[in-house]
Amino acid sequence: MKEKEEFVVKIKFASREAAKHFMSAFDGQGEQDYWTWMESREDESDGDITAIRFEYDYENLEIKTKLGRLNR
Repeated sequence: MKEKEEFVVKIKFASREAAKHFMSAFDGQGEQDYWTWMESREDESDGDITAIRFEYDYENLEIKTKLGRLNR
């Protein structure tokens, strides 16, 4: 079985608190804004291109995603 390739996007902050506040903002309204944006992007590309679920790990400052499509 072929191992699934993963990609990482990094954003650096000058403090741990700033990073946590960014994650918290994305955990709130940011997800909704992202999904609104992706509704029209899905018309342009095939496949699972949208993060449909986010798992927030504030201790390790990491967000994991599950991909899918909003129009399913």
